[in-house]
Amino acid sequence: MPTVDPKEVPALIAELSGGSVEARRRAAERLGLVYPPSSEAVGPLTAALRDPDADVRANAANGLALIGPPASKAVPDLVVALEDPAADVRFHAANALGMLDAPSLAVINALVRLSGDPDPRLRRAGVTALGNLGAPASAALQTLIDRLTDGDVDVRVASASALGRMGDAASAASGALVSALAEPDERVRRSSAIALGDIRPPQPAAVAALASATGDSSPAVRSSALQALRSLGPTAVAAVPTLKSLAAHSEAGVRATALQTLTAVDGKNRGTVDVLAAALRDSDPVVRGVAADALGTIGTGAASTVPELIKSLEDSSEEVRSRAADALYLVGTPEAKKAAEAYVKKSRKG
Repeated sequence: MPTVDPKEVPALIAELSGGSVEARRRAAERLGLVYPPSSEAVGPLTAALRDPDADVRANAANGLALIGPPASKAVPDLVVALEDPAADVRFHAANALGMLDAPSLAVINALVRLSGDPDPRLRRAGVTALGNLGAPASAALQTLIDRLTDGDVDVRVASASALGRMGDAASAASGALVSALAEPDERVRRSSAIALGDIRPPQPAAVAALASATGDSSPAVRSSALQALRSLGPTAVAAVPTLKSLAAHSEAGVRATALQTLTAVDGKNRGTVDVLAAALRDSDPVVRGVAADALGTIGTGAASTVPELIKSLEDSSEEVRSRAADALYLVGTPEAKKAAEAYVKKSRKG
């Protein structure tokens, strides 16, 4: 996005307050593009929220959104703008309120009202803004849960994402997000999986649903479910049997991601270490490299795999050999360090 020189601010403010309609529209738009953001523009843009022209008002709201938290003085006027007769003004005002980091009860209540607007674009703007406010907007939790069953798919996606951005404060929404994992639309399923990975501690039903979602028909949903489980770490230990089975999946990419997730969830367990050691013999070099990295991450807990890692120093892939050497250093036993040092010395000579 092109930026505007701060030297233009005085002239743009003058245009905004007394120019033609076209000039005011242009000035409102460009004041939001000043970089670094101009605090001097906040007052004039706030006043422009009451301009007779709807496009000027919409551009002013968007300009305040682009300025961000330094424009927080405009919050009361933006709340009023959520009742503007022009849909574009309401849309940009909602977006601005989500960017200004001012989650007062008045702001939250106004956004909740907007999330019930007949226009799905405005409902989406309302729930997105609530999500951008994060945990402090948890008073709107039930509204976001209700929007998970909205008639518009984009609103449902936005609601799931908003709940995820609320993090632990959205724990009461876990059940609704689990239900959304059965949605026909893969974008909703994917957003719901990501959101469940951001809510701690996870409900047992959430871990079970994410484990099940690793078998989803959509690669994007499968990937998001695995990422969510990885994010949850040891609190998702109930998913270990599923992750171990995925370590033998027919697709190399799934095997690799499953190994990374298994390490994050249960890396200290001997059974997991054994699965990673076996993966050092995988047919795919990417999977072998991931296994070596994972064993290095586990460190001393992977001491039993030193013989396998030493064998990997002769792997056909240079990348795998390098990662195996790094892993041996991290495992740190005398045997491991000696083998890694010998490999490095040999590599330098070669």
